[in-house]
Amino acid sequence: LTDVEGPAVDYTNIAYTDNNDMVFVPNDTMRITGTFINYLGTINNLNTTLTVISGGSYVTILDGSHSVGTLGTMGTATQASDPYQIKINTNCPYNQTIVFKLNMTDGVYSVNKYFSQIVNGDYINITINDIWTTIPSQGRIGFRNSQQSQGLGFCYQGSGTLLYDASLMVGTSSAKVSDMIRGATAGQDDNDFQSQQIVQAITPPVVSDFDAMGVFRDNISPAPLPVTVRHREFAWATAPHRKYIIVQYSIMNTGATTLSNMYAGIFADWDIDASTSGQNRADVDNTNRMGYVYSTVAGGKYCGIKLLTNGAFNNYAIDNISGGGGGVNIYDNFTTAEKYQTLSTSRAQAGTTGQGNDVCHVVSSGPFTVAAGDSIVVAFALIAGDDLSDLQNSAVDAQSMYNNLPLGSPVTVAHITTGLNAFPNPASGMTQISYNVAEGGNTDIRLVDAQGRLVRMLDTGDKSPGAYSVMLDAAELSDGIYFVQMISNGKLTTQKFVVSH
Repeated sequence: LTDVEGPAVDYTNIAYTDNNDMVFVPNDTMRITGTFINYLGTINNLNTTLTVISGGSYVTILDGSHSVGTLGTMGTATQASDPYQIKINTNCPYNQTIVFKLNMTDGVYSVNKYFSQIVNGDYINITINDIWTTIPSQGRIGFRNSQQSQGLGFCYQGSGTLLYDASLMVGTSSAKVSDMIRGATAGQDDNDFQSQQIVQAITPPVVSDFDAMGVFRDNISPAPLPVTVRHREFAWATAPHRKYIIVQYSIMNTGATTLSNMYAGIFADWDIDASTSGQNRADVDNTNRMGYVYSTVAGGKYCGIKLLTNGAFNNYAIDNISGGGGGVNIYDNFTTAEKYQTLSTSRAQAGTTGQGNDVCHVVSSGPFTVAAGDSIVVAFALIAGDDLSDLQNSAVDAQSMYNNLPLGSPVTVAHITTGLNAFPNPASGMTQISYNVAEGGNTDIRLVDAQGRLVRMLDTGDKSPGAYSVMLDAAELSDGIYFVQMISNGKLTTQKFVVSH
């Protein structure tokens, strides 16, 4: 008898990139690479073909083939120079899962590998400096979903994520707090915020090296305040501003009565790092108005949240252990009353015994009294560093930067503006987009769809004060509602535009 040993090929270490922000939005080209490994007998003339078995109408395979050639026993091959290429189509919905099938064959031997990837996520990845993080559209920081799903977390200089989860919290009483973190039922998050305007990068940026903005509100909360939150993010690529990201929240009272005793802050459960997260401590730097968490392990990193705006500073350090270690006990659940307590009172330290333990903190500002229709602004710097001194230096730099940001004319949205007009509107063919530049400076004219996704850039560049126009062929667009946006000198104005053939 004879036994001819056949091959056994697998595809591992699968990686996805768009050479940009790794969110894979419509019109992006996603590139897939991996490692081919053959565990058994030699295989010759190995060829591969990638197809889509679910979500195929939302992507187009531009290049789905790769020739591997010969692989001996335990032989490996990579494809960095010849990735599979997939274009994300303009009709792709948010957070769409695409399931791929990779067939690997030499004509006789054949095996399939199945894997999936989420595309067109409703979040922004910020990767411009030493901190890599994700800003979702619904108030979380680091990850779009609970259990560290969909997002980069909070990485520092190539580390794994130093953050388990984080979210904005806004509350007015022990019965009313809106947030996106763990709630009164163990294992379940409170999902109080809903996106009203998907977070998007402002391209080119007008304030920092990377600007983003979006809008969410707490209308889906069982007990809405109610508020609408317009958030903005800023990041810089050059020293000494590479170790922090600024997040700013403009919180509007959309109810009919005044909101009193309102606090707004960020809850963060840091794991520095994940393998030694039970050896963390939380502390406060009142001079820099910053709460911070660090690892007691030699060479451990530091992460902090610094209040940048002028309101009262609060920091509540939490021992995330059974019983709460003398503070609020969130180990089994995090009630609304406990959330308001951490927003409105202070506790300086956690993890003070032994080598420390798992800790969290809430850095907040308040109390505020906000009349119906009015807004308050709170801003924070999210910072990482090698030690406390490094963290404090970045805190000082962040405060100086924020104090001098051109935020006096905040980005606002007006759906009717005399400075921007489309004619004819509705349109089916050639349309003239006219606009007025009041102050000289960089001006962008762009077209977005009803979900806020960029369809095309119509005009961009440094403009002198005056009147301008650009032509748009509506015949190239599908029927529906769009918006023409003008970004000039930190101001965003929007004109509704209807295409009807």
